[in-house]
Amino acid sequence: MGEVLKTYQFEAREKTNLMKPIIFCNLSKKQEVNAVSVNIPLAKELQKQGSAMMRTMRLENNLLDVIGNLGENPLIKDIDVLFNPAYQTDVLKSLINVCRKKQFRVIWPGRYKDGRLYYAEEGYRDYKVYEIANYDVTVVI
Repeated sequence: MGEVLKTYQFEAREKTNLMKPIIFCNLSKKQEVNAVSVNIPLAKELQKQGSAMMRTMRLENNLLDVIGNLGENPLIKDIDVLFNPAYQTDVLKSLINVCRKKQFRVIWPGRYKDGRLYYAEEGYRDYKVYEIANYDVTVVI
């Protein structure tokens, strides 16, 4: 289901109306300059929800609200707040659900290796591994 593309392969394709997240793992600092940080605005929205359970329930709606204010097909970064272990959510699934309503691209805050996206380091509570084949995403390496 998910696919991994080299940057040159991605640039040769049509990039609009994919309705699935495009996840960049290797952007240069020059390319990253146009990305918008969503960590603080999203954390502020989530904080309004009260308990961790309510934050989990409203996570996708709050992310959609934040991204909805960023214009057409924004490039976002700093999504670390989504990985809070208290929220007990599948971050990639949430990104997919939000992208169906509002198209965006995201800079992955971790690493890619052998068909998997990693967040944090093994041994930490927020450590996650995502098998790309199990998600409807495009990962650009």
